[in-house]
Amino acid sequence: MKKLLIVLLLFVSLTLFANESVEEKIENKWGINYSNPEKYLMQTPNTEVSPEFREELKNSIGEVDGIKDLQKVYRFIHKNFPHYSDAGYEEDPVDYVGQINMSRLTELRVFSGCTTLAVILASILRELDTPAIHIQGPGIGWALNDITEYTSGHAMVEAYIEGQWVLLDSVNNHITVDYDPTDPVIAFNTTNQEPNPYEDVGYFIMFGGLLALLIVLRLIKRWMQSKKPV
Repeated sequence: MKKLLIVLLLFVSLTLFANESVEEKIENKWGINYSNPEKYLMQTPNTEVSPEFREELKNSIGEVDGIKDLQKVYRFIHKNFPHYSDAGYEEDPVDYVGQINMSRLTELRVFSGCTTLAVILASILRELDTPAIHIQGPGIGWALNDITEYTSGHAMVEAYIEGQWVLLDSVNNHITVDYDPTDPVIAFNTTNQEPNPYEDVGYFIMFGGLLALLIVLRLIKRWMQSKKPV
């Protein structure tokens, strides 16, 4: 019965989107229009910077003309935004809902994790006329199993440069050139992260169609387990 439900859900999912173009699939499943990168030059209230910081970027980094220039951005971030524990803070002063924005980050000049680093990187790239998208992905091992004692995920940035979308991991300065933004799974060999016992594959892109399908499968699994005789 369980296998039949899984096959049925996979068939329905594939049938619903079989006739869509790549752009339509992206727009429908992710809400991101990768065919219009200029859209992601616009700063948001969370990523907009002050005129002073804009001038600092211009003097320190200059322009981003190609993939090779991304290392200049990485060096600037890690030089000017140390981890909060290295800056004298005993507790995380940043990573709270409503506080992860460039105004606060440039005031504190620290980062607390992958989410804050991704916000900083996306903001700087947009300011340097490079389209950038902040993405988050829950861990596959966490998403597929009934794990409640912790959450697992990673934040990264997609940037449009040299006529293509690339994946950037500002935690370890990794750049993935051969990158497909339509793939709902980001593998470990893409992020250059070390797998742990719970994450032996990689991450799902948040709001990806496959993630929605697997959430449904997880709910079905729980329901079937609840029906088992004690």
